[in-house]
Amino acid sequence: MKDRISYMSADLRETYAPYRESVSGTSSEEARWKSCSDTTNGYFPMPVGSLFVQDSFPPENKQVVSPDLLSAQSVRNSKFS
Repeated sequence: MKDRISYMSADLRETYAPYRESVSGTSSEEARWKSCSDTTNGYFPMPVGSLFVQDSFPPENKQVVSPDLLSAQSVRNSKFS
């Protein structure tokens, strides 16, 4: 149940707060945005990573890395074929 508290309504999370504080000594819960972000990244790591790369790196950098990545992929494929 405690793993699912972050998915509950604000009223239920507030009800759980005294218990959490008495058991763990933590009086505040993780920020809602952080909980949502971690859950999304946990279920969809590749799409989230792709969005990060698209947003954070200029196209010139991606073209420099692409040949190296393709080379590494071909080596990996030849070793496991």
